[in-house]
Amino acid sequence: MNLRTGGRPARLILNPKRKAPVCFSNETLDNFVTNLGISLRDMEKLRNFIRTKAGRKSVPSYCIRQASKKAKILKDVYQCRSFEFDIDELPEKETRPVVNADAETLLEAALEAREEYGEVRLILVCIVPNIKETYDNVEILWDLTQLNKIPFKFVSDFKLLLIIVGQETANSTYSCPFCFINLSDLRDGEPGAKTLYLGKDNVALQISEECLKLKTFGDLSESFKKFEDQNCDKKNAKHCHITVNLPLFDESDEMHIIEKAVIPELHEVQGIVNHIFFDGLVPLLGRDNAMKRPKKLNLISKHYHGEMFEGNACRRLLKEADLLNDSDILGEHSIFEINPFIQTLKTLDKLVNASFKSERPDDSWQQHVNELKRVYPATGLSNASKVHVLLEHLKHGLYNLSSDPLRM
Repeated sequence: MNLRTGGRPARLILNPKRKAPVCFSNETLDNFVTNLGISLRDMEKLRNFIRTKAGRKSVPSYCIRQASKKAKILKDVYQCRSFEFDIDELPEKETRPVVNADAETLLEAALEAREEYGEVRLILVCIVPNIKETYDNVEILWDLTQLNKIPFKFVSDFKLLLIIVGQETANSTYSCPFCFINLSDLRDGEPGAKTLYLGKDNVALQISEECLKLKTFGDLSESFKKFEDQNCDKKNAKHCHITVNLPLFDESDEMHIIEKAVIPELHEVQGIVNHIFFDGLVPLLGRDNAMKRPKKLNLISKHYHGEMFEGNACRRLLKEADLLNDSDILGEHSIFEINPFIQTLKTLDKLVNASFKSERPDDSWQQHVNELKRVYPATGLSNASKVHVLLEHLKHGLYNLSSDPLRM
């Protein structure tokens, strides 16, 4: 029924159906804000927008006040000081400000904030702008935060992990952070092989079981002592498993590195997918044809560390592997040439879904690992360190996290 009264039209609804009021709990909003990492001011704008669109009672009136109190509890434990660091592209050290908190104090504050105001999911321990990723720099931050005072699992890319355990970085002789396999075995060996692999000119060679033994912190300490006995000459580092510093982790000699350091999902997926795409598909199909696939998915490569696709783009490329069957992408190539890449990407997608998730992994991950060992060699690609870790060490990573509700 429309009533015209000479002013703006008024609309009258008879016997309206009542809708349940929309209400966002404080916990829901807090999780949303934490995941986005937005400020309290932006949170207040978000609250006002929701109340405008969904009603005044859709957001608790105290949510901003509660978030402010929680932030203040954590803010009080931080301090700011200045230290000298190695800087990229500069021969001499420069002074940089460091904002940090003592890890033990910060953990106590986070537990207090959780008890009073709900879960705190992301906590900044330390931040410093524009410094080089070196052992000396990381050691300064490690000592400032006193991380070894609290129990924790560590997740990072392989370069940073190798630095923290005292070894040279991933382009060195021993590039796997979890075992003693050397770079020549990785490059020349057959992916997934343990005691036998095909070397140069397809000559069958043996890989020592010692190479595949999981590293312990005791092994690293012994290797560093050997390095010291050789006057810390980095020319001899390859004879000491490239261990040129003591590990920053303070753990028992018996603990394996993979017990402390979680296999990084993003680093693994991003590295392997880019390896398959840029080292396999681009040379095979030609750049123009190969790039048609990401363009169909509206994905854009980034130009840092060479050229690469970022994490979310890599997941899309995995899920849409069948797009490689498109005749426009194949060009003059046969489907039989491209099929090993399709099967590898599809198998990798299944493996990621089965193992890298918040709940306990199901038993299918081992089946997918075995399948990946079968299909990956047909691509003709080298056994990169990230591929090696997934094929040989995923089982150890999953086993060590089997009792922890941590995300693999």
